[in-house]
Formats: sequence, structure tokens, C-alpha cells
Amino acid sequence: MNFNNKTSKTLTFLTVFCLLAISPAKADDGRARSLLQQADSLFSQRNEESLNPTNQAIAKLSQALEQTDQSELRYKILLLRSRAYYWNGTVQSSRSDKMDTFEKAMESAEEAASENDEYANAYYRYGIALARWAEAKGILESLGRKDELIEFMQTTQDLETMDEKEGYTIDGYGPDRVFGKMYFKLPSWAGGNLNKSMKHLKRAVDNAPFLAMNTAYYSESLIKGSREQKKKGCQLLDLLVKKSANDFPKERKPETTRELRDAMSLYKKKCK
Repeated sequence: MNFNNKTSKTLTFLTVFCLLAISPAKADDGRARSLLQQADSLFSQRNEESLNPTNQAIAKLSQALEQTDQSELRYKILLLRSRAYYWNGTVQSSRSDKMDTFEKAMESAEEAASENDEYANAYYRYGIALARWAEAKGILESLGRKDELIEFMQTTQDLETMDEKEGYTIDGYGPDRVFGKMYFKLPSWAGGNLNKSMKHLKRAVDNAPFLAMNTAYYSESLIKGSREQKKKGCQLLDLLVKKSANDFPKERKPETTRELRDAMSLYKKKCK
């Protein structure tokens, strides 16, 4: 037997053996689903006092991604990770921390879109994280990304969600809420338009009154308008601040608690 050929075969065997020994474990979809469930439970414990529950959720979601190659499962994992980062960003006080965290939320949403570009969810998650990033950076400083935000919200509206609902209905008519807030915040020379803001926000309130933020944003826009519009805005706020977070969807209680507090602050400042 040729010695060189024998040596070559031996080396090839050893190489394959070593590669198998150091290669990652096979995908375990069951383990990934379990980690996703654990992360979802942790995320439900989110609060403003501590980022520990959401940080633990993010860690488990990152572990889950290492366990599966199944595209739809990865999509769900990445969406929840984006949402967890988004929550953290809204709670953080440092401008730079907020921007960094919202960027991570965008990155997770972008990864989700790369897994499946036919659902509205990832585009929406990317868009709302971008909107918050722009808010943290400063509206004027982030004007260069306005068209990007518009594109993502329009794409969201054009597609269906994972649960086969029209994209424009996602998160309580979220795209209308984003457009309404954008037109409210932008200066007129950069595309700001109070009438467009009111139009979008009214649509959100009319179709999804169960989200306190819709009413709060619409009221804020109305208050900036005519005397009659301001009166209507204050009336809506008056009704809103008399409610508690328990009057709204349970799964959004942490968000609603903050939204009602912000609404009360606006009411005291503009309507008293």
C-alpha cells in the first residue's frame, strides 16, 4: 500500500473526526421553543424599576437562536427580542443608551425580516424602533431617516401580519399612530402637518380606542389646533386620565401605566 495514500486517508479521517468533535450541537427546535416561552414569561414581568426581566429575556432569546434553524421559529424569537430591546430603550434615561438600545431593536427586526419578508410584523418593529431612535437623537438631527421611516410604515400597511390580519391594524393601528406623531413632531418646512397628524391619529382612536397612547397622541395634536380643537383634546384627555391601566388590555399594562402618566402630565400642563 502506498504510504502517502495511507497517510492522506488517516489525516482525512482525523480532520473529519475533529470537525465533528468541535462542531456545534444539532438544532434543537424543542429547546428553542422552551427558551422562547421562558423569555415570553420574563418579558411579561417588564417594569420601569428594573431591566433585569427583559435583559434575562433577551439572553434566553439569544440562546434560542443558537438552537434552531427553523425560519418561522427564528422569526418569532427575533420579534420578541426586538420588542424587549424596544422596551428597555423606552425606560432608559441616557440619550446614548436609548439610541444604542433602539439600534439593537432595529437589528433584531431586520434579522427577522431576513427570515421572512412577507409578514408586516418585522417591518413594523423596525419602524417603531427607528421612530424612538430619532426621538432620542433629536428630530432635526435625524431628518435624514424620515423617508426610511415612512417606507417601513407603508410596507407594514401593505402586508399581512403573522396572524393573517391587515398590516395597518397591527398594534392598535400602529402605523397611523406613528404617522400621526411624525407629522406632529416635524417642523412644517420638513413635512410637518397638523391636519395630517390629526387625520392619522383620529383613525387610530376610532379603530383602536383600547390603546391609551392613541387617545393621548390624538389629544396632544388637537390641543395644538384651534380653540374648539383644543377643547375637544382636553375633553378626551379628561376622560382618559380618569381611567386606570386595568381598564385597558392586560398584556399592555406596563406600557399603559406610563401612557396614562404622560397623559396626566399633558393634561395638567395644557388643560388646567
